[in-house]
Amino acid sequence: MPTHAVLITWRNMEPKVLPDFISRAQTKYGGNFHRIYFDGSATDDLRNWVRGIPAGDRIKMYISGHGDVGIHYITDDTQTVKKTVDDLIDLVTDGLHGRETSKATSGMCQVNMLSCLFGRTPDGRANSSPAAKLHDGLADWDVFVDLVARTESIVCTRNGRTTISQLNHRVYEPVYGKSLNFLLPKAPYTKVLFTYAGDARVMRIAAYDKDDTYIEASTLDGRRIMWADYTVDQLVQTIKVKGTGWLGKGPKDVTDEREKVLQDIVTWFGVVHSPAGLKGKLEALVDGSGDSETTNFLLHRNPITAATSSSVPKKAGLIQDLLAVYPV
Repeated sequence: MPTHAVLITWRNMEPKVLPDFISRAQTKYGGNFHRIYFDGSATDDLRNWVRGIPAGDRIKMYISGHGDVGIHYITDDTQTVKKTVDDLIDLVTDGLHGRETSKATSGMCQVNMLSCLFGRTPDGRANSSPAAKLHDGLADWDVFVDLVARTESIVCTRNGRTTISQLNHRVYEPVYGKSLNFLLPKAPYTKVLFTYAGDARVMRIAAYDKDDTYIEASTLDGRRIMWADYTVDQLVQTIKVKGTGWLGKGPKDVTDEREKVLQDIVTWFGVVHSPAGLKGKLEALVDGSGDSETTNFLLHRNPITAATSSSVPKKAGLIQDLLAVYPV
């Protein structure tokens, strides 16, 4: 039962973003690997390609474009030309027209999103990511496939896909570009799979361990993983870089003392991947036990605000809000 693979993307994605992926795919799939372009006749080309594949053979569709958190579209390499989730639903639905799909055999056709952050939820809920909406939209048209997406920024290299952490992607990459120093091995819980268990649509999170474990997103462990994913995303958005050294003319880095603490916590989580540990570290910052600005985020750093304000500092308020929705 051979697998047939197709890459669907824009032509301008190939030279800088996809050359290593294409090379690896050609080696893996040989003559069963095909390329189709959004800036061509993508729907007709996909439909014709699918029609040429025997009914019992597996299909894998790689769809590539730039993505981000909370946006329901992907873009070409200029990041100006878009394909929305609805556009992708129409493309896959039309492309698979006439090919029978079912929930029981959804694994016979996999849609694999080679798009940064396409699987990350903007609010910590399983059904709010672009990947979830794409999978759900296909099911509305009785197109039942497996769908794979990532929750981190990804880079395809000659050795396979690598991960860029949210911290580096959000904070350092806009300043220093996609440095090779940012590239990490596949990180646990950064790959999600949408599939079916009987009639139910389910989301599973890859642990990337030796047993190829997948954790159901609906379980307590799964919900805590999504909470941690969302929490890291929210914390990273508060971390900024500024010029260091005399008059701020040195290399840009995190300079605010509280933001350095959050940076350290996010970096720690990227190694340990413990939602409970993340919760504990954040609780320690807002439980009032600390006696300095870096150990007690409830302390106002501005003397005037400390004397007049009845509200907690913004970062402390954010942490309290995040802790309040920790799954129990």
